[in-house]
Amino acid sequence: MLIQSFTGLPRLDTALQSLNVSCLQEHQQLLKNELDPLYLCDLLFEERAIELFEHDKVTEESRCDKQIPLLMEIVTENKNKCFHFFLDILLNRDYEHIIKKIVGPVEETVQNGR
Repeated sequence: MLIQSFTGLPRLDTALQSLNVSCLQEHQQLLKNELDPLYLCDLLFEERAIELFEHDKVTEESRCDKQIPLLMEIVTENKNKCFHFFLDILLNRDYEHIIKKIVGPVEETVQNGR
């Protein structure tokens, strides 16, 4: 069950509040590999974060590799505070490992000048 704030949005901790949709692009490969787009799409629809036509756009696509970009496009548009709900769902629905990677620093390929 989601904890709602006075605004009707789920409460996010400070680290999540500071994120913006650009983190989706930065972690595109992780999201593509780890997310279940149909499950997330259903949850976002239940929270009224996406419209029926957006939900159908993702769920009517038969291939997962096509569903993820469609879902990320919808979340990135951030209508109805979709990104806010998306983060809350990741945090509370078995995707906490993704939140930790998104909030943490992007791994550097070169460390200490090597």
